[in-house]
Amino acid sequence: MCPAGFLRENLTIAIDPQYRDLTIEELRVTHEYRNKRQEEKEEQAEIRRRMREEAKPQQESEKALTEENGYERLLEKAKKEAAGANAERLEALQATIEKMDKDLKEAHEKSGRAKSMAEQTKSGHVYIVSNIGSFGENVYKI
Repeated sequence: MCPAGFLRENLTIAIDPQYRDLTIEELRVTHEYRNKRQEEKEEQAEIRRRMREEAKPQQESEKALTEENGYERLLEKAKKEAAGANAERLEALQATIEKMDKDLKEAHEKSGRAKSMAEQTKSGHVYIVSNIGSFGENVYKI
């Protein structure tokens, strides 16, 4: 039943096939564009993450080197004090110098490890090529 005042009529509505095809193409292109933009954002984020990862060992290496230099300065200062000190003071300074010398060696080792890690963290790609015709069977080129 129809409400009063309305006539029941059959309405014929049609969408032009060319318009439909163009609209579908527009949606497809928009979808591809958004996907590509998202991929680019993810790629940029990955590049920034790698840069941070690669910078971290370098920073640790610099920090270890600074620490090593600090120990060297303290050790030199303690040795200068020991040169002009009396016997009692000399004994205390000698113990301090030995401790500082040990700390300096540890800092030097830490600096060496940090440098080594900084060199090892660079990432890249490894390509393996196998061509039976050129290299023979079970021969690979890396």
